[in-house]
Amino acid sequence: MTRLFSASIRTQLLLIVTILALPAAAIIVYSGFKLRAEAIQEARNETQHLSSVIASEQQNLTDAAEQLLVALAQLPEVQRPDASRIKPILRRILALNARYSNLIIADKAGNIWATAVEVKPHNVSDRRHFKGALASGQLSSGEFLISPVTGKGVLPLAYPYTNEKSEISGVIIVAIDLDYYKKLFSRFELPSGKGYLLLDHQGIILSASGPGISVGTRYNPLAFSNMQNGKDKSTVMEKGMDGRKRFITYRKLQLKSEDSPYLYIRTGIPLSIVLNAIDKSLAFNLTLFTVGLLIALFFAWLLGKRSIVDRISLLEKATRRIAQGDLNITVSSLIGGGELGNLGATFDDMARQLALREKELTGYRDRLEEMVSARTAEISVLNNQLQQSQKLEAVGLLAGGVAHDFRNILATIKGAVYLIQKKLEKESPLIKYADQVSASIAKATNLSDSLLAFSRKQAVDLQPLALNTVIQKTENLLHQVVGEHVELIVQLDAAPSVVLADNNQLEQVLLNMATNARDAMPGGGRLFIHTMNFTMDETFIRTHGYGVAGDYILMEISDSGLGIEDGVKEKVFDPFFTTKGLGKGSGLGLAVTYGIVKQYSGYIVIESEPEQGTTFRIYLPAADATPVEYSPTFHCPPTDGTETLLLAEDDSDTRRTLSEVLSLSGYRVLEAADGAEALAIYTENRHSIDLVFIDVWMPKKNGPEVCRLIRAISPEVRFLFMSGYADDLTDAPDVPEKFRDFISKGARPEEILRKIRNLLDHQVS
Repeated sequence: MTRLFSASIRTQLLLIVTILALPAAAIIVYSGFKLRAEAIQEARNETQHLSSVIASEQQNLTDAAEQLLVALAQLPEVQRPDASRIKPILRRILALNARYSNLIIADKAGNIWATAVEVKPHNVSDRRHFKGALASGQLSSGEFLISPVTGKGVLPLAYPYTNEKSEISGVIIVAIDLDYYKKLFSRFELPSGKGYLLLDHQGIILSASGPGISVGTRYNPLAFSNMQNGKDKSTVMEKGMDGRKRFITYRKLQLKSEDSPYLYIRTGIPLSIVLNAIDKSLAFNLTLFTVGLLIALFFAWLLGKRSIVDRISLLEKATRRIAQGDLNITVSSLIGGGELGNLGATFDDMARQLALREKELTGYRDRLEEMVSARTAEISVLNNQLQQSQKLEAVGLLAGGVAHDFRNILATIKGAVYLIQKKLEKESPLIKYADQVSASIAKATNLSDSLLAFSRKQAVDLQPLALNTVIQKTENLLHQVVGEHVELIVQLDAAPSVVLADNNQLEQVLLNMATNARDAMPGGGRLFIHTMNFTMDETFIRTHGYGVAGDYILMEISDSGLGIEDGVKEKVFDPFFTTKGLGKGSGLGLAVTYGIVKQYSGYIVIESEPEQGTTFRIYLPAADATPVEYSPTFHCPPTDGTETLLLAEDDSDTRRTLSEVLSLSGYRVLEAADGAEALAIYTENRHSIDLVFIDVWMPKKNGPEVCRLIRAISPEVRFLFMSGYADDLTDAPDVPEKFRDFISKGARPEEILRKIRNLLDHQVS
């Protein structure tokens, strides 16, 4: 028997014809029952095959949608989120996928924030696919919906996306256009009467073949209930929607993340069509039996060779060529019609589809490479900006630390020179040397102030100031700085220009910028100062790569000078960097300006080209306050005193010098080398100590901690804190605001004595 089935097709055809030559009655009875059984089985197989093909196509559609949603969920524009960047991507994807009607991204509350096709804002938190995606963290299905974009039916699928902390932040939704199913399944060329139905989990018809079936209507509840309660796939005989008996194969489709099916596939063929074809075939065979048996034997052999064997051989060769990568092959024209002709046409269509897919994948790869290249360029620009900012922050930290330690040394020197000046006779020939040392100390103090300004550690008195007023009062001085060969043009906005700043620092910024512009125009030119109110929005921040949204006062300072090269522009704000000759500049002017602007939470940027001049744009946060009137303060010479002071300073040189300065002015001084010693001395002498002069940071116990403990003993005692940094005391939560009297270690002895005298004369309980 095995040898019989392994014989050639032609031989088997001859054997079949011979069997048909049996007595007529036996042939009719046998072939009738056999053909009917085969037809019924074939009908079953066809419905099962069709349901399998539809299920496979649906699975491919679901897998493709899941891959797309997973890929979108990884994009930084989705995780951040950034609607302006993700919308163009969604539109391009939608343009390349006719199967989808829209791509939608909603936050965790169900509010839509990005779509491929704009829709009226609405909330999707009550939708099955949205809730399923959030609950399972995987792909989730929905039900039949009417698309607000096309007005037609869609089947949504959803997938969650996470933020940069891997927390679920929302859901990405793809809406499958139900019309796509008709286009997809139209290529099956279904015989008359054979059809299919796609139903969602509620029994709503999503797609169907044949007339009289409306998409979006509910299917027969009893038949749908039988499917729900039945097996995952089964073939049964039942009445169809037209009342005729059919072979029905149904299949349930279920996502791995869901507990119940989301799609039901029904395929069927009427029993009458199956049996009618068999009856006609039997009648035809009976007619030909008596007159064509001999002819049939001859043509069976010839037909087997030419119509089956030869064409199957062509398909076999074509399959090998496709396996070797040749996707341009066609065989339908060589095979002709019939089932093998249909198979050849399907074969050609498969080859064309594979070629198109290969072309699409090549296009996707090219577009992805372009997107990656553009994104890499953007990241490179932002990285350069970040490195420059980090460099300036690191240099500022170093400069601040150096200036702080330098101030401690200067404090001791200032005190020592003060004592020398006080103890020398006015006619002493040594007094001029002491004055020279004092002048040099003043220059060193200015240098340390500049470093602290760059590092944003300088003590400042922030007040609401009218920027336009400061510029107007400084204009005459600016004329003197730039000289007669430079034309100064000032154009001030009529609108209010109030900023929180220090008047002296604002004047320093203007003088630094004017000096820098003058040096850039050795042959003369124009210096233009312009102010205006400016609102920094998200578009500006996204375009320029810096800033915080809000209202600002913009001050533009432009010159018509030599300009700056690209390599130099990156270093202009570095401390001690200068393009001038040796001894012609410290290189701190623009660095100090940068530090002052940053201390005000502002921004400074530069635009310049060689021989095209330079423009500095300074953005200072606008203040909603009434500006104060600036007026210089006249400082009277300090007066002596007789009170008892507790001096707490861990640096021995500074402590001894300050103690001698205070003692020279008549004060009784009790010295402490650390916080614990200061607390012990005060406890023993609390009834005689009038003021505690204490360093903010000391060993064992710091200044604010000592203040808290002493005030628990004597709430009325006054404290004067000193430090190299202005924000040391500001950051101390133990000291109430009204007791935060502070003086910098960079202050001159006269300033210290004047401050102490003022506090003693105005005690606050």
